[in-house]
Amino acid sequence: MKQYQLTILGTALNTAGAIASAQFSIALSDSALGYLANSTPSHAAIAAPGDAAPGEIRALVEASREYAHAKAMLDIGYSSAAPGQGAPLATAVAPAPALTDAEQRKLWVSAVDDTIAVMMFKFTRFQMGYVKREAAAIAYRDSGYTIDPTIWITRFADNNRLSYPDACERILTQAEAYRVGLEQLEAFRMDKYQIERAPTQKVAREAYNAIMANAQAVYEALP
Repeated sequence: MKQYQLTILGTALNTAGAIASAQFSIALSDSALGYLANSTPSHAAIAAPGDAAPGEIRALVEASREYAHAKAMLDIGYSSAAPGQGAPLATAVAPAPALTDAEQRKLWVSAVDDTIAVMMFKFTRFQMGYVKREAAAIAYRDSGYTIDPTIWITRFADNNRLSYPDACERILTQAEAYRVGLEQLEAFRMDKYQIERAPTQKVAREAYNAIMANAQAVYEALP
């Protein structure tokens, strides 16, 4: 009975800390023919959050074209094996076919979306709290710091050892930084269309690198 065993050898992180690809190998065994063949290590381009569970990474790899190619190469060896062969088959596997220009650009565009989505999670994870805290700070500031600052400000202030007026100003400064940062990241995400329209793959790669570098700079500057 033919069986495949996928082993994840490692993962590669993109600039936002999310998994961009996984290195893997596949073992093929058969109880009737009595042999074991292993694919050479290969990388599959995937998009997964940095905290993805092993099962999630495994499923993404198994859905990739790189996995399908490595599996097909093992199947070729399987079909040519003699019954009863006990020695391992050769482990050499032909390299996966090079990506077409369109496929490569699609990967770059997807990487831009996935990376910036992870960066934006900094804003959206506690978005309701940010909105309410900013509203409380605006009301407190506009009152001349005379009304009840409410728990939205007091808990932030007490835990940061700030006066309530100072905490109010910090909250508003951070809110503006987040708003500007969000706008910039979304603008960079729209630059992904430069990758699609670029006249050559070299220009497309340069556009991709610029987008990722610019987004990373904005993300790292956030408070």
